[in-house]
Amino acid sequence: MYKRMEQSSKGHPGRDAVRTLLDAFYIDGPGDKNHRLVHPPLFESILTFLRRNPVERLPSVIVAVVLQRLFLALDFLHTECQIIHTDIKADNIMLGTEDDSVFTDFEEKELQRPVPRKEVDIDGRTIYMSQDLRMPSEFGAPVLCDFGSAVIGDEYHSEFIQPPIYRSPKVILEAPWAYNVDIWNVGCMIWDIYEGGSLFTGKDPEFQRWLPQRKSTKWSGSA
Repeated sequence: MYKRMEQSSKGHPGRDAVRTLLDAFYIDGPGDKNHRLVHPPLFESILTFLRRNPVERLPSVIVAVVLQRLFLALDFLHTECQIIHTDIKADNIMLGTEDDSVFTDFEEKELQRPVPRKEVDIDGRTIYMSQDLRMPSEFGAPVLCDFGSAVIGDEYHSEFIQPPIYRSPKVILEAPWAYNVDIWNVGCMIWDIYEGGSLFTGKDPEFQRWLPQRKSTKWSGSA
């Protein structure tokens, strides 16, 4: 997917609204090689930003910025790259920062006081305690990330995608879907971050359980 994005139009305004890839490499891991991706550094997700707000809602001015950037990103992905993201949610939208000292301070702190770590299995795998970045002096624009579930959009699909609360009717009904599932996804997510609660529960109201792959119901719209 990153190769498709790299080979697409350089002049599209949505190009800088998606996370780019700087490099990729493999490292030896327990029993196998692990693929690693190198991206430009970003600060935190919209979800984390949202949870630091006591009411867990974003003001309309910030929602407008997020929406503008999302639609630019999707126009770039859909029209220039023929990519369907399929997993748009608040923790896949990251805020950048114009304050690079956030990262140099983090590096210096780690050199002076390394975070606690421990080996967790016989293969010697090491895990590290998470460490927060300090608040930047200036935030950057929102960027759409995580293309691990993305698919090529030049044909219809039938795979089961999206989180339950954001799932498009076409996906639930196992109908062929295409680019429009991303637009449905955005609409549900924006309601979430603006209203402070989900538009749908993701559960079957009759049986009180998570929706199965097929549910008979009446839907309006074409998503």
